[in-house]
Amino acid sequence: MKNLNFLKYALVALCIVMQFSCDTDNEESSEVYVYFPDSALNVTEDDSEATNIPIQIFTIGDLQDNLQVNYTIEGDGASRVSDESGGVVTFEKGFESYIGYISLKPINNDDGDGDTELSISLSSSNPNIIFGLGSNNDNSTLALTVIDDECTKQIDVFPGTLLNNASFGSNLPLNATLDGNVLTLEGDVIGYSSVNNPTLDITLTPSSDGAVDGTVTFEDSVVGSDSSGFDYYVEQNGVGTYDACLGEIRISLWIYYSNGSGGWTYWYASDSVITIP
Repeated sequence: MKNLNFLKYALVALCIVMQFSCDTDNEESSEVYVYFPDSALNVTEDDSEATNIPIQIFTIGDLQDNLQVNYTIEGDGASRVSDESGGVVTFEKGFESYIGYISLKPINNDDGDGDTELSISLSSSNPNIIFGLGSNNDNSTLALTVIDDECTKQIDVFPGTLLNNASFGSNLPLNATLDGNVLTLEGDVIGYSSVNNPTLDITLTPSSDGAVDGTVTFEDSVVGSDSSGFDYYVEQNGVGTYDACLGEIRISLWIYYSNGSGGWTYWYASDSVITIP
């Protein structure tokens, strides 16, 4: 009789343990991990096709029901994309590991409005979903940068080392400094290396507010002297141009030297294309 009672209690205990184990397994298998494989991505504004951004899900067992994951797009860049997926991604039941996609298409424009960033965050009404990876929930959100395809460079690209390709000399090094819209060029600006420390101030005027290109002008001036005591004077031949996106300045010069009697003698003309190396 004692043996029967022991057996009865043992069977009850075994059932409790098995029930607990089954409940634990069910609880574990119901957890669904949802995350972005990448934490950041880039798209170019002029991409003609939509970009498919992957969302990864993982479960201990197969999905018992279809799973819907919502997403929200926020940030300055939200207005620069078109949401082709309607704010929700549906995962079909029956897969332990699956990838769905958020489809976003960049909105192209002709403005040089620069790069911008948006953030995509995930949500769901399903209480079994765990967003992200690890204790810090890494990759639960994604940063997407929309890269502007229009150049937005300004004249501040020119300070530093430049190269002067003149009519009489190529790749002549210049040092450029910027003060407002006046660029000071130090070096062989006229294509004649015998001039000591020649300097020329040129004014860069954009073709319109915020434009990347414009005109180049400068005052007629003495640019330097040589070791024999001759001074060198330049006049501008027409209006020059610059393009910050190309990294290029174009000017034409008439060069004169002092004739010893207080006047100037015309010597030669030079066309210069000054570039960023």
